[in-house]
Amino acid sequence: MANLVGSIEQFDEKNKGDFVSYMERMEQFFLINDSLSTKQSALFITLAGPQVYSTLKNLIAPEDPTKKSFKEIKEALLKHYAPTKSETAERFEFYKATQNPEQSVSQFIMHIRKLANSCNFGSFLDQALRDKLVCGISSEQTQRRLLCEKDLTFSKACQMAIAIESAENQAKALKGGLVEKVTDHVSESSRRSVSSQWRPKGRGQPSMSSTSQPRQSGRGKCRHCGRFHDESRCRARDWKCFTCNRQGHTSVVCWKKNGVKCVNEEEQETSTEEDEINKISTLVCNNVKSVNSSVLLKEMLVNDKPVLMEVDTGASVTVMSSEKFNKLFPLLTLAEHKAKLRGVSGQELNVLGQVIVDVKLSSQDKNVFRLPLIIIDNECRYTLLGRSWLDILYPDWKNCIANINPNVSELYVERFKKDFNTVFDVDRLSFIKDVRVKLVLKENAVPIFHAPYRIPYSIKEAVEMELKEMLESGVLEKTKYSEWASPIVVVPRKSKGRNAV
Repeated sequence: MANLVGSIEQFDEKNKGDFVSYMERMEQFFLINDSLSTKQSALFITLAGPQVYSTLKNLIAPEDPTKKSFKEIKEALLKHYAPTKSETAERFEFYKATQNPEQSVSQFIMHIRKLANSCNFGSFLDQALRDKLVCGISSEQTQRRLLCEKDLTFSKACQMAIAIESAENQAKALKGGLVEKVTDHVSESSRRSVSSQWRPKGRGQPSMSSTSQPRQSGRGKCRHCGRFHDESRCRARDWKCFTCNRQGHTSVVCWKKNGVKCVNEEEQETSTEEDEINKISTLVCNNVKSVNSSVLLKEMLVNDKPVLMEVDTGASVTVMSSEKFNKLFPLLTLAEHKAKLRGVSGQELNVLGQVIVDVKLSSQDKNVFRLPLIIIDNECRYTLLGRSWLDILYPDWKNCIANINPNVSELYVERFKKDFNTVFDVDRLSFIKDVRVKLVLKENAVPIFHAPYRIPYSIKEAVEMELKEMLESGVLEKTKYSEWASPIVVVPRKSKGRNAV
């Protein structure tokens, strides 16, 4: 034993280890020690431990294990520890595998490779692994990217999935930096002012500055008319604006009347649900810039040259001035860019063209992204890092920006209700005490006594019950005579009716 090279531990039967891997390691141990076949069985029984030897004796009883060859011992133990499983059952386990939340992409790839070992896929193995990776990965964004890729192989899918996961992790790191920056610089008074304002974003589309989350109840401020109601039922969707003559909004919320604060690509009349969420999410970042004079800058490598960019979530594309482009990349040739761009005041920008560049977040980053850069013949202090790049470089940027500011107005309302709970208690009725009210009439005023309105029979009983409750609570008092009289009007509600004079 002293002359043996290396060592191998005893097989732990209680922990249900991989016996197949253990036997492969044992064979390699015999190989490097040049063990003779006649001594391999004795060496295995000595090294494998008492648990394995006891199991072996029970498996081949009444025969003596010491008289068996290593090959016979191996076959007997493999049948016991690693019985042959059904190919259908193994493939069932393979196809139902999905990525767990705690698993990274690399760990999930390793897991499906292990499951595929016993599935006997043969020449179909690469395709099976590719399909399982695409179907089983938890990130919907990664899944969409993989599905859009042509001639996708398993190796290429692994590289893309790992690269996207790395970009998402870097975006989370940026998210923490953004939140910390905003927390340090935005004052309480600034948040209060931001929480109660609306400002138009894009062509004819107002955006919400206080609500950081997309509207779910449909009762927020309507982007078609500016009122608080369900915008899906707003009649202004079919109206034409008097300011810009475009259909879908009124002049109250028109971008042309109020001005814009971003560079926007010319958009169609109808916008998708995703576009609407983008407008809601981007406004918070613009408000942070408006209440604080400092801008959010990010340096990255463009064609291996450092470029300082201003993060502008209001810009649909990434824009660089021609002066800076000619200085940094004099040898690059521009391609045609047909889409129109508009500036902060709504004027059309002079677009010279676009170029595809290689982008890296830092010199240490191994991931390289090929992205379009728009060149304009206008003055621009910084290159604007628009949404087209943010969606690729920082896929989670919308969530990190949308969650910066809480809905401050709702917090103040709740605090106000708590401080004056007796006033807002709907189940409690109170009266103004020690106050005498005097009604001033015109000199020639004549008393008017109106006859009561007829009430539909279907609601007559409910109205009588309401009047009875008002009498019992003291809101109304009975009187035998009055020179003045006005009929009540029953206003129907979802919960119950309301009597109004």
